[in-house]
Order: sequence, then structure tokens, then C-alpha cells
Amino acid sequence: LDLTFVAKSASEIRKRAGRLRDNMMLPEPEDGPKRPAAEAGAEAGQLRSSLSALGELIYQFAHNPVFKEANVADVQMLTKARRDLEEIIELSGRVKKSSEKLRKAEKPSQ
Repeated sequence: LDLTFVAKSASEIRKRAGRLRDNMMLPEPEDGPKRPAAEAGAEAGQLRSSLSALGELIYQFAHNPVFKEANVADVQMLTKARRDLEEIIELSGRVKKSSEKLRKAEKPSQ
């Protein structure tokens, strides 16, 4: 993995997801069941699985039926879109930190 690219991309994803959250004015998610948080640990394998989870979250958000049909105003789908955005923001922040830690850990050995 190009850890510099991963950190930069995760930072950009986090920034844009935050902007979307602020501009879309989606309803606040209820305190319901949450997905288990994907850990972005300080190992390459954990980082890869976190990147995979982040990709899946982005896919689910982008393919939400609310964005496909103009007249759909389903509160559950809007809430799910908000929850997905919140998770994208959180996970991309953890991915960025993990990739930076891994990059720093690799530098002395090079």
C-alpha cells in the first residue's frame, strides 16, 4: 500500500463526507443498532480490511434509493444515508491515522 496516498485519500473522503452531511440536512440518526465499527489498526492487514469496509460504506451511501428517485422521501432511507455518512467520516479518520502510524513505523527501517 502507498500509505501516503491512503492517508491523503482518507482525509479527502472525510472532508467531502462532512461537507455532504452539512449541506444535505439529513435527519439525525436514532440511537438504534449500529454496525460493528471496523477497526483501523496499526497493521497492514487491518488497514486493508478497513479500506474494504470504507469502500462498502461509500457504495451503500451512493446507492441509497433516495438518490435514485427524485420523489422518494422515505425517512428511513434518509436516516440511513445520514448514518452511512457519519460512519464514513469516522472510519476515514481512523484509516488516515492508521496509515500515518504505519508510514512512520516503516520510515526508520528504510
